Amino acid sequence: KQKYDAYDERIGAIVGTFEEPVDCIVEQGTSGSWTYRKWNSGAAECWGTVTGTLAPSEAESGITGLRVFSGSVAFPTGLFVDIPSVTYNCRVGDGYSFPADAETSTITHFNWTALSTAGTGYSECAIAAKASGMWK
Repeated sequence: KQKYDAYDERIGAIVGTFEEPVDCIVEQGTSGSWTYRKWNSGAAECWGTVTGTLAPSEAESGITGLRVFSGSVAFPTGLFVDIPSVTYNCRVGDGYSFPADAETSTITHFNWTALSTAGTGYSECAIAAKASGMWK
């Protein structure tokens, strides 16, 4: 870390000493439904909400009353060099729903699975996610 003196020209004196930030954002923006940041340390993160309408991928989950819904959305291009850690929450239809698996994501795509009490037809969904990993 480098130290910098803050000099006030009005009084002709050093008024404080500041250290260079340990880490800082080197790039940030939006890409599709994602907002992302790249940090000087190599850390990368993105977050957003994917919305849409879909039918269950499986009629029954093996748990009475719950159906399996799943989908995939691309991360911002080139954001991660390894599979990121992903956490997410979901809303599928008007009933109960909860995340079932985020371990199938890749370097380029967030793949999600949700269990829901939604019916067998098409249901509106909203998947809110945050992914953290490295960009370099």
